[in-house]
Amino acid sequence: MAKFNDDTQVLFSENVGDYVLEYLKYKNTLLINTIISSNGKGHYLSDFLSEFNDTDDIHEDLLSILDDVLDMNLLNEVISAESLSAYVEKDNTYFIDEDDLASGKQKASENPEMFIPTSIFKEIILKWLEFLESQKS
Repeated sequence: MAKFNDDTQVLFSENVGDYVLEYLKYKNTLLINTIISSNGKGHYLSDFLSEFNDTDDIHEDLLSILDDVLDMNLLNEVISAESLSAYVEKDNTYFIDEDDLASGKQKASENPEMFIPTSIFKEIILKWLEFLESQKS
């Protein structure tokens, strides 16, 4: 997971469910850090979402896939990013950092930093999108 240094500026933070979202700026790059409130640990979601800084990609790729899975038009779907993939099911989304999806999902399901309820995942994506759009002006 990403480590942040002293040059990283925290712009603001907010809570979504059991997660604290920190919106960050490092040089000219916008980032998000997601922390699980109950244990204070970072979540793999941060690494995944930090690779999605384009609002069009978020609308076209992330949200459309999540809506299809949540509406049960798709049973599951994999969204790939450079460093890891999100395996999206109706109830939970698993962040997988290996090529074998089956063993990656098993590993993720045993680690609270590697999965999140899909409905909360969507809510966090919407917050990330709102933040990115607010920074365009």
